[in-house]
Amino acid sequence: MNNVVFASMAHEPERVSGDEEDAGDLVVDLAVVGSGGGGLAAAIVAHDHGLRAVVLERADTLGGGTALATGGHWFPNNQQQQAAGIADSREAALAHLLATARGEHIPESREIAEAYVDHCIEAVQYLEAHTPLRFEALLNFPDYRARLPGASRGRTMVPALFPVRSLGEAASWIRRGPVTQRVSLKEADERGGSTRFQPSPELLAQRERDDVRAGGGASIAALLKACLDRGIEIRRRHRAQRLVVEDGRVAGVEVEHDGRIIRIGARRGVLLSTGGADWDAVNTRRNVQRPYDGPATPPANAGDGHRMGMVLGLPVALMHDASWTPAFQLPGERYEGGLYFRPCLRERNLPHTIVINRAGQRFGNESLPYNDFVNSAVHAWDGDAYTYPNVPMFLVLDSQYRARYPIAGIRPGEPDPAWLTAATSLPELASRLGIDGPGLAATVACFNASARQGEDPVFHRGGDEYQRYYGDVDHRPHPNLGPLDTPPYYGVQLHVSAYGSKGGLITDGVARVIDQVGHPVPGLYAVGNVAASFQHNIGYTGGGVLGRALVFGYLAATHLASGAS
Repeated sequence: MNNVVFASMAHEPERVSGDEEDAGDLVVDLAVVGSGGGGLAAAIVAHDHGLRAVVLERADTLGGGTALATGGHWFPNNQQQQAAGIADSREAALAHLLATARGEHIPESREIAEAYVDHCIEAVQYLEAHTPLRFEALLNFPDYRARLPGASRGRTMVPALFPVRSLGEAASWIRRGPVTQRVSLKEADERGGSTRFQPSPELLAQRERDDVRAGGGASIAALLKACLDRGIEIRRRHRAQRLVVEDGRVAGVEVEHDGRIIRIGARRGVLLSTGGADWDAVNTRRNVQRPYDGPATPPANAGDGHRMGMVLGLPVALMHDASWTPAFQLPGERYEGGLYFRPCLRERNLPHTIVINRAGQRFGNESLPYNDFVNSAVHAWDGDAYTYPNVPMFLVLDSQYRARYPIAGIRPGEPDPAWLTAATSLPELASRLGIDGPGLAATVACFNASARQGEDPVFHRGGDEYQRYYGDVDHRPHPNLGPLDTPPYYGVQLHVSAYGSKGGLITDGVARVIDQVGHPVPGLYAVGNVAASFQHNIGYTGGGVLGRALVFGYLAATHLASGAS
């Protein structure tokens, strides 16, 4: 690294002692800060190259946001696609990434995209060969933006179901959310649609007894098993406080544990896998200048890695942006002391629903990918009225929906929850929700007339392959459209949440952190949401975040093990 940059750092920590016995609690080759998928993968790969790694996790449980995710990883041109006869290529995947990136907002954008596409299958094959982690391609699942160049299907892969009980005592270390995912997205995908697999209560009970998990929880469990089998040390309740700099390179990290500061020396480097700055209230106040109610991620994602890098004067990008999503916030539902937001995905795509504002009007295509719906519609600014007219927003449905589909985890046939407002007429529902009654009546009448014909001439809901995938493929005449004409009617307010922040430290094609003058910082790597996304304002497809974390965790450890500067 450029020594001038470090000379200007006002908050440089004390240096690591040259005597390893005095250097602190532990000296390793690689210190991994955070236990998401990318961090655990890096520890495994480093160990397999003969290096000593330690994983440092601030929380009592492991997995971070990965453990709560549905588990999609974007791995284009994979072998399961090829076996199914789905056309894909490096060139198509790269073209799609660059088409969705909307410009190279950081100089490293193209380098990162190329590294991702060129090495993702290499990373998958390595992890499948050397760990219990197995991936299954969603062969019917399309890229979010099927109309853009290079789009395909089958690129999103999910972890196979994993028996967490096989971890023994360590099974309790894996983070669990208010809802534990027991059903894989693969089980619905292989049946042709998201509504075609409804697990029986008996199946769910069996998986609960055996602690079989799907999605991100399965991924973390498999990677944790690989770490434990290798004897990789994992330290929980160790919160990183600051990076240690020695002779112009990052040479360790100071962590807080049980009220005392411990210094971990890192001969080869430190890899940050601390997640986003989602719960960093200061960052939110300073940078997020739009309606935002709170994240759908664990409170441990509080920007620790971001702050440690910024204290060293390292640049960040996209701190104003996030992977936005409409979400439910059920009264009294909290997670680790913070409000818990449940993303609203399928409900917006299924027939017999609309999303409206306080005027009772639809304001966008409800079936758009979550980030696009918020960016293009919810966050729309009215310069004349000087307001965001579509905040708050409300999901409205009728009894046809309620009888066929779940809503926020409440299955058909279960009692209506108290948070779901019910009414025998649209005027009554409008009154109870505090929205404009005539506006709602006019909106529903217009929507119903078109929906019965399988059309949405106003916002073109269900207009592409992705949108139809999340509809009801067996519903006619259209999987996303059905009239709201059968009382009782229901409504609930939706909130603006996020799957994670997009802003972070700037990295290169092997996940090295970049300094203010464009040079890589010796000994410092960042993967996952602590690293700035190479795409501004949007996400490219299901699994982009987790896929990127895993691939660059693999690349970072491989690069670090090579001894390259």
